[in-house]
Amino acid sequence: LKAPKPKLKIWMRGLPAAMTQENFSELLSSLIPEDIFPDLEWTRFVPANKQVPSSTGYLHFKTQSSLLAAFSKLQGHRLLDTKGREYRVLVEYAPYQKIPRKKGGDKLEGTLDKDPDFLRFKEELEKQRAVKVESAEVWLERRRQKRGLLSWWPQFAGLPQCL
Repeated sequence: LKAPKPKLKIWMRGLPAAMTQENFSELLSSLIPEDIFPDLEWTRFVPANKQVPSSTGYLHFKTQSSLLAAFSKLQGHRLLDTKGREYRVLVEYAPYQKIPRKKGGDKLEGTLDKDPDFLRFKEELEKQRAVKVESAEVWLERRRQKRGLLSWWPQFAGLPQCL
């Protein structure tokens, strides 16, 4: 049986609805002690919306001790919004303890110029561009001559147009 992993992610509820990401960052930097701040691994701020009338913040720490120290500083902290209303911060363990993975770069980025299939395609495209395309008038004239349209046209030139 595996030992349960320590809970390292908390959420802060009851933040003012008008709070912004910048205000949230300022709040964290002012309340969390400097020795604990490097242990703060991940943060996320969710502004208020129609379904949830207050803003929410998520914090993930590297160690349980830094989480508990931050918890004691944040729990019950009173905040005032722009209208003078008072909000008390509620801090709890987040119901979902995972955090998003850091996305790595694309392994194929920057390798297109070395790809043999792409180089072959590029050469063929350059060859097609190098071919001179004749104008529509020249093409039409050449086609009429091939079909012999110009050879019979003069014999009907003197007839009046019926239609």
